[in-house]
Amino acid sequence: MSHATYCTHHTHAQAPAAGFAYTSLANHDADEAAQRLHAWDQTYRQLTPGRFEGLTTDLWFEPVQLFRERSNRRVHQAGRSWPGSVTFGILLSMQGQARFCGQDMDLDSMMVLGSADELDLVTSPTLDIVGIAIPQDRLTWLDDAGGSGHTSSRLMRLKPAAATRLREVTQSIFDTIEADPSPLGAAAVREQVRDDLIDALATATWNGVAQSTTAPRHANQRTVVQRATAHVLANRDEPVSVERLCELLNVSRRSLQYAFEHTLGISPLEYLRVARLHGVRRELKVTPRNVASIQDIAARWGFWHLGHFTTHYRQFFGCRPSETPRPA
Repeated sequence: MSHATYCTHHTHAQAPAAGFAYTSLANHDADEAAQRLHAWDQTYRQLTPGRFEGLTTDLWFEPVQLFRERSNRRVHQAGRSWPGSVTFGILLSMQGQARFCGQDMDLDSMMVLGSADELDLVTSPTLDIVGIAIPQDRLTWLDDAGGSGHTSSRLMRLKPAAATRLREVTQSIFDTIEADPSPLGAAAVREQVRDDLIDALATATWNGVAQSTTAPRHANQRTVVQRATAHVLANRDEPVSVERLCELLNVSRRSLQYAFEHTLGISPLEYLRVARLHGVRRELKVTPRNVASIQDIAARWGFWHLGHFTTHYRQFFGCRPSETPRPA
């Protein structure tokens, strides 16, 4: 039986402007699907017959593009991302065979599309995939996994636990944002989503490649942690991100991770979450209920999932945010 083929070609000349943008649009043919991703130059060819149904969610917050594509037909995707970007592809679910650069994929696979490489993806008939496009000059943490060669296109085999965590983080981000994108209006929320995402992506990348089991040791790990915590304490009224700490301390993300784990026994992301929880609590205790809601205050401190925030708050302080005393 011959296969129906539908094709489109869509070009965006450059990456989105500064700030953030969000769209979530249904697609009723491959033509529409290929046009949904901002700044991509793509051609989609539907390879199996039947009515195409899909959904594309595209989220841009400088300098990261985060998108999710769902479809119900086998499609060949070709093209390029925006200049200077490296894209990571994570499968949330799939039914049937999929191939990237001629290699078979499974749920523990992660695609890496190099900054100047051609996309070559044959999707499974039913697919749910997340893409993360990041400027190549913002991938210093990737060098820790083995050098600049890692920005070329390839299929990485992640360890099952790392792949599962990466899927859970990206699934949670999209499920939450697609239900209510309004918290993205807070810059701290966008920064925290980016931080959570990069943390999961970096951890999966470090764990997903063959490497020595000997972790790098830095004589100044304790100093790094002391400087990091001092900065957080000096900025008690503002949320601080892992990325910002790396910039201020001039260390790689992995070096910061090791320093915190070896010195405090927790990750920098966990430490900053505790600091942000304290920030919310302080603000709740001095802000009247009719001035700002719990959700508004939590968003200012970067908590993008209200349910997760409430759980962490209750676990840490022994009460719900709504039970925290507030001025009348």
